[in-house]
Amino acid sequence: MITNNKNGRYVLQSAVNVRRFQNRFDFSKDTGSCVLTKLLQEWNKYGAKAFKFDILEEIEMKDTQTMKEFEEDLQLLEEIWAERLDQELRIH
Repeated sequence: MITNNKNGRYVLQSAVNVRRFQNRFDFSKDTGSCVLTKLLQEWNKYGAKAFKFDILEEIEMKDTQTMKEFEEDLQLLEEIWAERLDQELRIH
């Protein structure tokens, strides 16, 4: 989850490799470039320092899973988190 600390708005983003995505986010913050297009408007308005990255939950790919099945599990997990969080603040 990437959250705007100024107004509480957030983006949920599942990733096969969450550490790689976190590194990409950190690099984006350091360079001032926006990590996700859907954040661009708020990123430009509030600046990169207004955003934080949180890992809400991690799952591991099972030996018996295909990548497609694992990605489907990640999507389901993202949907579960979306139901738990305030939809009014979600950036789509």
